[in-house]
Amino acid sequence: MLLGTPVSGNVTASWIIEAHRTALDHNQMQYEPFTTEEVSNMIKGTYNWKARGLNGVQNYWLKKLWRTKSYPTL
Repeated sequence: MLLGTPVSGNVTASWIIEAHRTALDHNQMQYEPFTTEEVSNMIKGTYNWKARGLNGVQNYWLKKLWRTKSYPTL
């Protein structure tokens, strides 16, 4: 659906089927849990005025928030 208008397309295209298979493989990936201490150390090691990621939040503010708030249990 695009802007409220239904859109039809070729859902059986080979590249769509391959992308779907790849996505299914990624869903089954295992990960190791991380601790609050590991996250804290990673945040402390970042440069203050750099913004990683699409949200544009600078590391300075992440450090401030991390020091002033209680940590969620992971």
